[in-house]
Amino acid sequence: MATRKQRLRTLENTIRTNATAVLSTGEALMEIRDDQLYLEDTNKKGEPLYPTWTKYLTHKVGYELGVESAQAQRLIVDAQIRPKLKTAYPVGYAAKWSLKAVHELRRLAPPNEENERLFDFHLIKKSDLKSVVESALAVAKEKGTPVTGPIVKAVVDEYIGEVDDEEDEEEEEGMTLDEWVKQQAREIKGLIEFIEELPGDGWKLFKEDQPRLVKRLATAADSLAALCKQ
Repeated sequence: MATRKQRLRTLENTIRTNATAVLSTGEALMEIRDDQLYLEDTNKKGEPLYPTWTKYLTHKVGYELGVESAQAQRLIVDAQIRPKLKTAYPVGYAAKWSLKAVHELRRLAPPNEENERLFDFHLIKKSDLKSVVESALAVAKEKGTPVTGPIVKAVVDEYIGEVDDEEDEEEEEGMTLDEWVKQQAREIKGLIEFIEELPGDGWKLFKEDQPRLVKRLATAADSLAALCKQ
């Protein structure tokens, strides 16, 4: 009969195996998406059962494979970003970071040139990753805890804020009021379209994960609507 310590080692091996499987699952989902392999499932007429990635993600991956769409999206992001951590920061490599912690790094990626609501994760700068990882490790060490999602989120918020402030000052200098309002209107429209196109329960999960941010967004939207009616 196995001892309690042997049982512990068995369970730890299971965790270790499943942790590797997380990366493999994300890579598999990414290949299906990028190569449009989901179009290979067809009916008797040869028509795709899932004509879009969103439909495949919701109906096949969600209902049949048991992976919710929001979770599947996180796995894909993880598969693209986690391997970069080892290259960007080989000392103190963040291989054991949680899925949520790695997911927070996605905001370091520049927008896709063809669709600003998407991000080119392969273009994340090594220097940006290194800076954020170093800061996150330092904060975690100071708190005496592992690196968590909230820690990485706070570090990325501060890091992006510093970069964005400098860029905004350059872009907005000399900008007229109508140009600035048009720019903001485009960004608001893009945000609305992005939320509307979130697959499955993506927005619901986001609201549960970030209730304060959603409340701030709703308050800002109400204030803007009231101001426009004056």
